[in-house]
Amino acid sequence: MKVYCKYTKMLTTDELTEHPSNPNTHPPEQIKLLATIIEKHGWRRPIVASNRTGENVIIKGHGRFEAAQLLGLKELPVDIQEYESEKHELEDLVADNRLAELVDVDMDKLREAFENVDTTHFETGYTDGEIENIINNMEIEKDDLVLDREVDVDPKEASGQKSMILHYMKDEAETLSPILGSLQSIYNCRNISGTVLTLLKNYCHE
Repeated sequence: MKVYCKYTKMLTTDELTEHPSNPNTHPPEQIKLLATIIEKHGWRRPIVASNRTGENVIIKGHGRFEAAQLLGLKELPVDIQEYESEKHELEDLVADNRLAELVDVDMDKLREAFENVDTTHFETGYTDGEIENIINNMEIEKDDLVLDREVDVDPKEASGQKSMILHYMKDEAETLSPILGSLQSIYNCRNISGTVLTLLKNYCHE
């Protein structure tokens, strides 16, 4: 496996310990995607670990660590950093997780990126349906049923499932019911019915 990132040393998975207080869990689909990306593109980011206690405790990169295990890799690049205390380790871990969630996406730049890469063979983390909608620049039009991009469900659920935002006019409600099952299957959405009903209720009270 090629390594393109800077790192302190190569360690085996047995020489690393997952942080016991890491609040994030990684759904199987996310780990599979990470494994595919690492397998295709090599290591672009190392795992960050602290050896303050004498053990190499992972601070950043728990998902990549699980992906490496899935791939059966013998060694992986690790950036060993110094932390003054367990508190500082946990602060960096939590902040790194949260900052990734707060990112804003420039949809125009994302659309341009998709138009310039082969999304058929390039793992992006987006579904085919999301990519199609983004490239086609689908906007909310009067009397049209429009699918916006998928969004993560409430973080408290931590299930890795997807929810979908549906924009529609209230007089189209009857056409939605027969296709909910198909949409749920195609876009892997768990809470689509509740989302539709909530939005319908909001529109009807305007």
